[in-house]
Amino acid sequence: MDVLLLVIAVSVGAYALHWKRELRRQLQVSREQHRVLLDTLPGLVWSAKPDGSNDYTNQRFVEYTGFSQEEVKGWKWTDTDGLHPEDLPRLLDAWRTVVATGEPVDLEARLRRFDRTYRWFVFRVAPLRDHAGQVLAWWGLGVDIDDHKRAVEAALRAQFEATLTERTRLASELHDTLLQGFTGVTLEIQGVLQRALSDAPREAADLSRVLALADTTLREAREMIWDMRAPVLEGHDLATALEAAARRALGGTSIELRFTVRGERRPLPPEIDTAALRIGREAVVNARKHAGPSVVGVDLLYEPRSIQLSVQDDGAGFVPREADGAGGGGHWGVVGMRERASRAGGTLEITSETGRGTTVTLRVPAAPDA
Repeated sequence: MDVLLLVIAVSVGAYALHWKRELRRQLQVSREQHRVLLDTLPGLVWSAKPDGSNDYTNQRFVEYTGFSQEEVKGWKWTDTDGLHPEDLPRLLDAWRTVVATGEPVDLEARLRRFDRTYRWFVFRVAPLRDHAGQVLAWWGLGVDIDDHKRAVEAALRAQFEATLTERTRLASELHDTLLQGFTGVTLEIQGVLQRALSDAPREAADLSRVLALADTTLREAREMIWDMRAPVLEGHDLATALEAAARRALGGTSIELRFTVRGERRPLPPEIDTAALRIGREAVVNARKHAGPSVVGVDLLYEPRSIQLSVQDDGAGFVPREADGAGGGGHWGVVGMRERASRAGGTLEITSETGRGTTVTLRVPAAPDA
């Protein structure tokens, strides 16, 4: 009986050892298959510990960055010098959100290649949890979108430039025909008025009213043509063009302009430059025409991922909802300014009170140009 038990025990032990070895072999095969799969995926794959420190990168990541597995071991995806410096603040904000919420996140950033050029990637970061919901690891995937992103930007820029070229052509034609003809009519009226002052005082008064109307219409036509020509593209940045436009709009008046720029100036997408310039100028012109202010303040704030433009006056003020209800022909042009802001991806806020002035504030997301 003892011999039989010994034989059974030895057989069970041998069987268990065999399966233990087989399980190890299968686990090794599974790991190798897993590694090959991750290395052949069309993207950069990595995993990190719960604190964000790296513990794995696939072969494509190593080949793209030129870093070795040893060099990237332990660094966090938000503090590597391989990321573009302008993108790091945004990535840090995203990482804090991921840690706080435990939710997956998608974001775009530029990653430096082994040849020290940067390419745009979209990164997906998601947690791996245990049965209790605790984060065991973070998994990340980066997909190169540089060619697509640049193609889209080129198409949008080409569309914008084509539209702007057509607008500039139309503005030139208006200037050379309608505006010049209108100027000639005004000069003729002035000549008739001078002769009528001595011969027909009543007719002179009528002509004076006609001349005033013609002058107003001529000035508004010049402003519309200026708007169509989009001088934002004349080699100036937004701040320079905006200050020049504001001073031109207040020229010939006693209104004081207080112009300030805060933050670091930087190039912006053309559609944002144009929208901000036109809205700012419209707000200054509105203050001059309708508010009777003594001071107009223009403040342009460059923030890391947005811009904010405020135009404030100390004039008569008005009721914003009445201007909104005036439709496209409202003399304040509020509806048009809101539409411009919306097309640029921003928001427009107007605060005003009768007798206490008006503040127009434009906010537009505006990341730095690549």
